[in-house]
Amino acid sequence: MTKITYESTEELGHSIPLSKREIEEDMLEELCSLAKKDALIGISEICGRMKMSRREVLACLKQLTAQGYVKIEEKNICVCLTELGRIRGEECRHRHENFTQLLEYVGVESRIAEEDACRMEHVVSDETVQQICNFVNYGSTFEHALRNTDLRYRYEPREYSFLMGIYYMEKTCPRRLAGEFKNYKEQIRLHVKKEDSYFELFCTAPEEKNCSLVCGPRNRLSKSRRRKRKSPDPNRRF
Repeated sequence: MTKITYESTEELGHSIPLSKREIEEDMLEELCSLAKKDALIGISEICGRMKMSRREVLACLKQLTAQGYVKIEEKNICVCLTELGRIRGEECRHRHENFTQLLEYVGVESRIAEEDACRMEHVVSDETVQQICNFVNYGSTFEHALRNTDLRYRYEPREYSFLMGIYYMEKTCPRRLAGEFKNYKEQIRLHVKKEDSYFELFCTAPEEKNCSLVCGPRNRLSKSRRRKRKSPDPNRRF
């Protein structure tokens, strides 16, 4: 399996045409922004902000009118938002700002964060938006398990050392160490190779001092006897 690089996916998503729903929601966002200056919004101003032709804008506004979001005034010269349209537009803006802040939080350049947020905001659930908002505003995080994850896509090939704790997932307030924790040392090792990745846990029992437990991305486990400090064979996992 080929490791995906940033260069090979740089245009992914940006080359996909916007759906009708995305265009309509983006327009509602713009209308909300423009409505703060003037209740009546000119069609020509919308064309400039959305970078769309007059025909395209009128077709989109016709759909928004049918949904009860806008009213077209003065012979297709101006439009105004309904209360329902204002609420929906504010919801769309809320999503956009949260995704933009999240991307900037992890180091994405502002312009790119704005562009990517424009695509992401339309396809996620309300729960996802709310939890992202909680993370951005309060740093809220939650317990989660890493399952079926190939760590080759997160780390460069080499060995890494970590401190480990084995906890009961369902007992987090406060956390409680699982009974198995005493059987292994706190220091663990992550092996990342071009073709595989796995954790190595080291036994604490004196009679098991040369024994380690190998855990791979598909939750396969095996015990291996270490001889002359050689790494365990990942093919022995089951």
